[in-house]
Amino acid sequence: MAKKYNKDFFKELKSKSEKYYDSIPALNWGRTKDGKYTIDDRYHFDWKVQNSSGHLNRLEEDVFSHIEKFKKETDEQSKVLGLERTIKAYIGADSQNYLSFTRFVCTIVLHVEKNGAHVIVSRFDLPKIYDYRYKLLREIDMLGEIGRNFKEFFESVDMDLELHGDLNKSSNHKSNGVVEEATNYIQHLGFKFKIKNEAFAATYAADHFCK
Repeated sequence: MAKKYNKDFFKELKSKSEKYYDSIPALNWGRTKDGKYTIDDRYHFDWKVQNSSGHLNRLEEDVFSHIEKFKKETDEQSKVLGLERTIKAYIGADSQNYLSFTRFVCTIVLHVEKNGAHVIVSRFDLPKIYDYRYKLLREIDMLGEIGRNFKEFFESVDMDLELHGDLNKSSNHKSNGVVEEATNYIQHLGFKFKIKNEAFAATYAADHFCK
């Protein structure tokens, strides 16, 4: 192990993490100012797609234009084939702790009926989070922010939207301790919410790009 990564380094890292995140609520419930309720954004999502070599490339256009283009091309192909195929949108999130940081991955999965899916990915790192429960709730917070920013758009392009969390309600899994709070939060924002074993946008798509 490199000299900088000794026990003192990790002790200091944990101490800094606890102080940093102590001032940041895991879930963004918004605030009321001058009688108006608002929820401010807390994240920057840099959306990418995977190329044929497996690498993630930044989108050539904004994410909304990219989705509209994908839907248009899919609808045109379906028309040529004489098929009626719906496209549904699923948003998932997962995270992974590494040596000195926590990696978060959010995915938008555009599932084409009977014809696979197109995955859009945002991956970024934050200072390492040691508290497991807090880390899971930050995943849910990210889901909520993406959902809020995409809700009207998906309604405008006639796509059903569902949010997926990498949580398990079984008592054998530590994540069961946040299921109720996470579900209440997402439903409070007005979204459909699924957890394992139905949350493929999180447990498969986002999990894949965390590694």
